[in-house]
Amino acid sequence: MSQAGWQVDPESGWLVESQTIGFQVRWRLLRLLHHERSPYQDIVVAELDRFGRALFLDRILQVAEMDEFIYHEMLVHVPLAALPAARRVLIIGGGDGGTLREVTRWPDVEEIHLVELDEAVVRVCRQWLPQVGDGAWDDPRLKIHYADGYAFLQEAPAGTYDAILVDCSDPGTPADTLYSETFYRLADRALAPGGFLVQQALSPFIHRDVLAAILRRLAGVFSQSGVYFCPSIAYLIGLQAFVWGSKGTNPAAGPARPAPGGTRWYTPEVHRAAFIVPPALENLQSATSG
Repeated sequence: MSQAGWQVDPESGWLVESQTIGFQVRWRLLRLLHHERSPYQDIVVAELDRFGRALFLDRILQVAEMDEFIYHEMLVHVPLAALPAARRVLIIGGGDGGTLREVTRWPDVEEIHLVELDEAVVRVCRQWLPQVGDGAWDDPRLKIHYADGYAFLQEAPAGTYDAILVDCSDPGTPADTLYSETFYRLADRALAPGGFLVQQALSPFIHRDVLAAILRRLAGVFSQSGVYFCPSIAYLIGLQAFVWGSKGTNPAAGPARPAPGGTRWYTPEVHRAAFIVPPALENLQSATSG
């Protein structure tokens, strides 16, 4: 198997990914499970040594079975536990089903809208990564929209959602518009009072300038905004950053209510600790006042 930007060494069985900044990633491939080209992107599901089944889009790892619960629990439970209630939740991206799985664990959520550009991602993940969605695709509260997230928000009625969770690809990909100030203004309009947006935002070390720029855009739109972190194992970037913008709720104050039981990473203590900023990263926070 050989494509632009990555290849599999037929003798060693290592899949080589060269799409990261400053280093090369080599994954020991046990089995190639699925490969197709959709109208939007190249889609691969592979079984990796130690990391389990994994999804790659355009040669970039999106989710790995071993540790995906850390990312998804922190993306979902930090905002939802900070809110006194969340009746309507919008997920932009998240075609692997992990974010959806965690949202469905909240019994007070009445409506879940998931906006995914590529129908093939949902189809492939439901077939080859069923443990990630874990039955959430059949939740009666779910409505799937196969659409562009930016265009969807342009049409969303004002004040509709209590939380907007953006589980999209990185800046520098077709998801670029989802990191723009205009997108954040659309999200601000679509949020109900007290609601907020959370979005994955790369590494505070490797992508420092990009993250600082995103924080400045959020600060120009929302009355409160910031960043929190969780460990990143499969992404190999050390810390995973999440950015947030709020219309009145401050997630850094800690949870307002308990999360559903059975989480494997999220706890109230982990929630509070995620907002602790070491001295080496303090200038990222100062970007929000610039």
